[in-house]
Amino acid sequence: MEKIKLPIDALKNIEEIKYEKIAPFDNVCPVTRAVEKCNIELIYKPRNHVVEIGSFRDRMARGFDCHIEVIAGTVHAEIYRLINPRRLEVVVYMIDGRLTPWSVRTYYESD
Repeated sequence: MEKIKLPIDALKNIEEIKYEKIAPFDNVCPVTRAVEKCNIELIYKPRNHVVEIGSFRDRMARGFDCHIEVIAGTVHAEIYRLINPRRLEVVVYMIDGRLTPWSVRTYYESD
């Protein structure tokens, strides 16, 4: 993923940035090896940088091979290391109609 540095004036009034329902991506369940359709929401309050949306889409399109709890934690850690936001929330949810709908949410907020 890539980041973009914005001028302080551009950031001072931004309460949050929300990327919702970017594009469905595949996850291979490590238990059943079944392909699951998932999606993700990224909600954050930037400090000095924002996530470049195209590179975020590309990252998600590569898919995963783990539990969705791990996906949420992995994406959260990658975004945190990349832009060090003031607040960060990542929600990964199943969109596969064959499976019970559920989601995993991570959250971080600094002072």
